[in-house]
Amino acid sequence: EYDRARTDFRAALGHFESMGNRHGMASVHNNLGRLSMMEGDRDRAFEEHGEALKLSKEIDDMQEMGVALKSLGSLAMYKGETDQARSEYLRAMEVFRRIGDTQGVSRIRNNLGVLEMRAGQLNSALSHFMESHKLKKQMGDMKGLISVSDNLGDLWAAKGDTGRARKAYLEAIEVAERIG
Repeated sequence: EYDRARTDFRAALGHFESMGNRHGMASVHNNLGRLSMMEGDRDRAFEEHGEALKLSKEIDDMQEMGVALKSLGSLAMYKGETDQARSEYLRAMEVFRRIGDTQGVSRIRNNLGVLEMRAGQLNSALSHFMESHKLKKQMGDMKGLISVSDNLGDLWAAKGDTGRARKAYLEAIEVAERIG
């Protein structure tokens, strides 16, 4: 499946390149980056998202820029580069805020919560998770609510508050059962 997807993305990239469509090129590079991540090739993912970021900056394509920055933040987090990940995530969040992409902001806040929790910054993580939780509820993003509630459970457990951890985990379970 991955080989077929890569072939299709490369064909689309060639098409967009022949037309000079840098938006399409940036989008395909972001997709190739995601595909590379799924395959476990983080170096290639970094290259693809870096190219998407470069192209999106050239044409001021804020959506693709935000996606590339978010992905670069995730790659940095996986590599243990906390400061770099935080920087990329904060840049992505600013982009998503500027274009009014609440979904993007809520995802970044959840990712920042995970990053801060891994770094032992539990109060900062809590702030990010709570904001993400609020946004996901407002948007009706039930799958996202499951993820952030589970993360909140992990955070409360790390803080030693088993009552709040249980409540957060139960919320994740209840929402998952509700949506099937």
